[in-house]
Amino acid sequence: MSAKKILLVDDEKMNIAILQEILSPEFELRVAKSGEEALPLVSSFHPDIVLLDIMLPGIDGYHVCRKLKNSETQRFTKVILISAKTSLSERLAGYESGADDYLAKPFEPEELLAKVRVFLRLKSAEEIRTEKETLLNLFSHESRTPLNSIVGFAKLLLSNEKLSAQGAESASHILNSGIQLQEFVEKIIILDELKSGARKPNFRNFQIGALLDKILDTHAVPLKKRRIKTRLDGLSESSEIRADEDLLNFSLSCMLINSIIHSPEKSQIEICAAKSGSKLSISVRDQGQGLKNSGDSCIFNEFNVPDLNHHGKGHGLSLPIMKKIAELHGGDLHASNNCDGPGCTFSLSIPQNF
Repeated sequence: MSAKKILLVDDEKMNIAILQEILSPEFELRVAKSGEEALPLVSSFHPDIVLLDIMLPGIDGYHVCRKLKNSETQRFTKVILISAKTSLSERLAGYESGADDYLAKPFEPEELLAKVRVFLRLKSAEEIRTEKETLLNLFSHESRTPLNSIVGFAKLLLSNEKLSAQGAESASHILNSGIQLQEFVEKIIILDELKSGARKPNFRNFQIGALLDKILDTHAVPLKKRRIKTRLDGLSESSEIRADEDLLNFSLSCMLINSIIHSPEKSQIEICAAKSGSKLSISVRDQGQGLKNSGDSCIFNEFNVPDLNHHGKGHGLSLPIMKKIAELHGGDLHASNNCDGPGCTFSLSIPQNF
């Protein structure tokens, strides 16, 4: 693995010598003695970290820092200001210019090394996260058109009465697989929009009974093999709640699908909407196998798939989307195993002015 790169920007030879002695055993170094010399060197050297003095001939360190932070190509480069200027106003000016940290002279070598290592890890994590988001965004948008074609032509094949039984079975597999991929892509887009702020909740009043009826109608076929119980505590079907109906419908549908997948046939699934003080709580309780790690918050992390070999469709995206929807409503989402029997309960709570 190649050594990480650090650019030293200081016009004092003694300061440069000290930094080189501390850093050269572990990192690849370059030196600039002014801001005018540093900026083109950043473009050619591509440092991971810039250790930048404030008092420089020509343009000062604040100006250099602003230039670096406004550059799209250098947006992951970490800048640590090193200066004898230690007043609060001077340190604040450094942070306002975009600096990631501020180290006062004289400094301890161990502290400098610790800061450099921390910011190298941070830079790497930010780059990985951005690359993942970019890749997922590209995949989600580039796959929409071919997936629509796959699903459309599969439906067209199934509508052909002359299609053999074997052909119909193959076309059905193609259709189901295409629909699963479509749903996965849509979840990627929803999660990206919610996290980036591109999609804001559209709050409006609607009846809780209408929401529950819509969800039950949507999943009527798989629910025929389960016993469904709905319960309203402190509410009636005509009780109005305020939320984003589409996002809330998505969350509750995911909760219900999860229960259908993980509970045995003829077992009971209970959906309860309850008024709890100033909050609305909607829970889905099943009699399935329950959670392996009850109360483990990591199940709401993106792409949390402990066992890829036994990974079920939809896991890894639905739960973090549900969690994000709850948070955008000012609420929360919890999951826990039932204490009085098998299965688990997912509960979504959001503030309300009843």
